[in-house]
Amino acid sequence: MPDSPTVYSPSDILNIVKEHLKTSNIPVVIEGVYNMVGSHAYNGGIWWYDEIKSQFDNSKLKAMVPTGIRNQLNQNDVVQLSGTISKTINDYDGKIELLLRVSSLVGKQVNVISDEEMHRLQLLQKKAAVGSKPVDSLLESILYSDERKPRVALLYAENSVTDKDFQAGIQAASGRIDFKEFRKPFSDVAGFAQQINEIDQMGFDVVCVVRGGGSGLEVFDKPEMAMPLLNMATPTITAIGHDVDSPLACKVADRNVSTPSILGQFFKDLVEQTNEKKSRSQAALTEKIKRQYQQQLEAGQKQNKELQEKLTLITKTYDEAQKRQADAMLKLQNQLKEQSVAGIKQAKDFASQLNKMQETNRQLQNNLNKVSSQNTDAVRSLSSAQQQIKNLERQLQEKHSNTPLLVSFIIAVAIIVFLVAIIVYK
Repeated sequence: MPDSPTVYSPSDILNIVKEHLKTSNIPVVIEGVYNMVGSHAYNGGIWWYDEIKSQFDNSKLKAMVPTGIRNQLNQNDVVQLSGTISKTINDYDGKIELLLRVSSLVGKQVNVISDEEMHRLQLLQKKAAVGSKPVDSLLESILYSDERKPRVALLYAENSVTDKDFQAGIQAASGRIDFKEFRKPFSDVAGFAQQINEIDQMGFDVVCVVRGGGSGLEVFDKPEMAMPLLNMATPTITAIGHDVDSPLACKVADRNVSTPSILGQFFKDLVEQTNEKKSRSQAALTEKIKRQYQQQLEAGQKQNKELQEKLTLITKTYDEAQKRQADAMLKLQNQLKEQSVAGIKQAKDFASQLNKMQETNRQLQNNLNKVSSQNTDAVRSLSSAQQQIKNLERQLQEKHSNTPLLVSFIIAVAIIVFLVAIIVYK
């Protein structure tokens, strides 16, 4: 079994890296533009965290400056500061930072940066903050969509003549891109700025500033020429001078190509590459549609086969159900027929029994009539017997002393009662 790896926490890793970042604390002298960015002092007012910026670009270094040294400096002084460089790591996000721990002020030049140079630095800082618009992808997306042609403004100097390579590239791309030319003396800085602002309102997709090599290129290094380009809402391309030229206007543009010839080739290549991508895409789309159609066809055939099998099964099931239903109907008819015959027989039997019952009722009625007549006769006999008994009782009362007569009376009564009982219960 291999050994289990050692497990570290984020804080462990940060501490390990801190150990490796330790420097030798060798003093260095740093020269640059002093930028007072600190808002308050630390450690009871001892230290300030400011910046030292490069005089020629946007590079900057964080500096920990003692309050005593800071009080001797002003914003934008060019200074030489002695100190040591330490490398620190942020425990929160793991970022590594370089820090100049200032120990002494070697020298300074108070506000040696001119207003124009300061303006240049501010424009470069603004450009770094806003970034560049994606000129290539913007033009490519419009070309790819085929909904319309990209609209590109070409701003030349009033009397400039572009080389044949530039013209050849523009001509090759003009079938897919709508180019419109504008001319303005570039030496007229105010007129250039006005022209740029007007073009910015015309709805172009891209604005190109085109100027070949030669004298007069220094005008493009002026902040007044660069600022209108930086403030444009429309994406910008500059093609100014030669490969070695890089004026301020080129640095603030969204895209810079070194010469007008390369700009013409850029548009030509962009059109060709987009057409090639579209062709490949269309071929791929056609192939994809073919595959999808084939898949749909196969799926449809499979579905038709499954439906046919289901239809066959349903038909078979329906036929079997019809046969079972016919058998059930026949069986029901036979049962009904049998039940009908049995019902007729039962009806006949019932009628016969009814007739017998009626005959029995007639006989019972006759017997009832006879019994009723006999009862009537018995009632008459009883009444007669009761009358006779009353007569005898009267005679007995008259002759109560004659015992034989009493006995004869009792016997007579008993005989009469017996006779009446026989008559009633006969």
